[in-house]
Amino acid sequence: MKINFQKYSKIVKFFIVFTVVLMTMRVFDVFAYVYNENPSTFGNFPKAGQLRVYYKDFLGGPGFNMLITKNGVSKSFSLPGYQGQTMLDTGIQVALGDLITVDLVEADADGGECVGWIAVQDNKCGSGLPDGNGGHYQIIDVSQWINWANQAGEPLVSRQCWGDWPEWSGDLDFEDFLLVFSYAPVPQPTVDLKANGSDGPITVAYQNRNSLNLSWTSQNADSCTASNDAGLSTWSGSKSPPSAGNQTISLSQVRTYTFTLTCQNNTSGNSASDSVQVTLLAPGAPVVVTKGVVVTY
Repeated sequence: MKINFQKYSKIVKFFIVFTVVLMTMRVFDVFAYVYNENPSTFGNFPKAGQLRVYYKDFLGGPGFNMLITKNGVSKSFSLPGYQGQTMLDTGIQVALGDLITVDLVEADADGGECVGWIAVQDNKCGSGLPDGNGGHYQIIDVSQWINWANQAGEPLVSRQCWGDWPEWSGDLDFEDFLLVFSYAPVPQPTVDLKANGSDGPITVAYQNRNSLNLSWTSQNADSCTASNDAGLSTWSGSKSPPSAGNQTISLSQVRTYTFTLTCQNNTSGNSASDSVQVTLLAPGAPVVVTKGVVVTY
């Protein structure tokens, strides 16, 4: 670029030279730096679930207040300072394709609005831009906190390197704290059904056909439903409480019965089933005890 200085005044010449010097020093890089301003809307969640946030602070300050808004409804959270970290199960349900808006403010008295964020690159945070003091902002390896978030086995929807409020006009460090948005693990229900205390299969002598006891335990279940292959009304329909229970039923037909209990978690929609087989012997039939068979007299 060739500049004709003859047609400019001394003041204009000074500013032209000053600007060229600043461009040479790359000071104007901070004004051209692309980042996501706070508050920021993002998401496009790949599936339905409950929003979980992982947070790690790299500052020595009092932490931050976070406001998450979805479909016009907002919920606030406190994030610890002084290089603390936390995992938040927000209770916010997101559907496929949903977006959320996040706004962060420092938790101290003056409550400065945070600048915004850039995405984690190669498991590192920090812009590396000039720091205003002749140096450059640091680059922080955040691998251990990304691994921490990955342990739940859920997709990491957004990994963000945040900058706190600007101490000067070019304060774009993006190495003040880390936010990772993901999902709370989906509750997986379990159920264990026993006949006369056994996982089965068992045989029941005909004279004791009225003493079959079915017992069950379950975890992460909101409801349980009983069924059987013989159409017995005594073992069908809802069983409450789902967490544990027992019921004594009678058998009349000589045959092998299959009793099933299916339990469901309403939040995740997942279910689990367990079955046990019981054979009612014919009157006078010989009873043979073999490995894995419990005989009731």
